[in-house]
Amino acid sequence: MAISIILNDPSNGSERSYNGLCLAKALGGKQAEITPFLMTDALVCTNRGQKTSAVVYNRVLIPNSVIRKCEVLPCATCMYTRGINTEALTSGVRRRMKGLAESTLTADRVLLL
Repeated sequence: MAISIILNDPSNGSERSYNGLCLAKALGGKQAEITPFLMTDALVCTNRGQKTSAVVYNRVLIPNSVIRKCEVLPCATCMYTRGINTEALTSGVRRRMKGLAESTLTADRVLLL
């Protein structure tokens, strides 16, 4: 089964993208092809070098563990409009030719969080 998860919220101030990445991580080992697609401010979830406090859930480890199980796709247009280049992304997250449209068309399920 192929599942696309579209995330829009920033990593701070909302838990939607964090929860979406947790879901992607959980589903990634269940014989499913999971594709988290990061749009708008959800791109911040993959910024390299983020710092978190011990009391707050770790927003840095979750993307790293998701990357090991899934292909995380950042929106190139959203990156461009926010001045984010590929060097600013967590290792393993890269812009790819496969985008949101292809991921949506090939998915059995599309979740918008």
